[in-house]
Amino acid sequence: LSTKSIIAMLTGHNKCITSLVKYETNRVPCMASASHDKTIKLWDLTNNTLITTLKGHSKSVYDLVIYEKIGTIFLASCSLDKTI
Repeated sequence: LSTKSIIAMLTGHNKCITSLVKYETNRVPCMASASHDKTIKLWDLTNNTLITTLKGHSKSVYDLVIYEKIGTIFLASCSLDKTI
């Protein structure tokens, strides 16, 4: 933050982003983003590239949480479609 310059810009959502959560998998820093475009995108922060787009909600995705259980990473999302 001390440089106040953009170090990377990740593009892909076509509507407002509502949530971001950082996580690590296989020692690779990653991030998940949720959006009003009804999708969740997973990003590789080492290369600043899109890993995949998750679809399933019928309305805006509002929040994300990442948790780990017995070495497995889980992602949960909540949406205006009233589903988790």
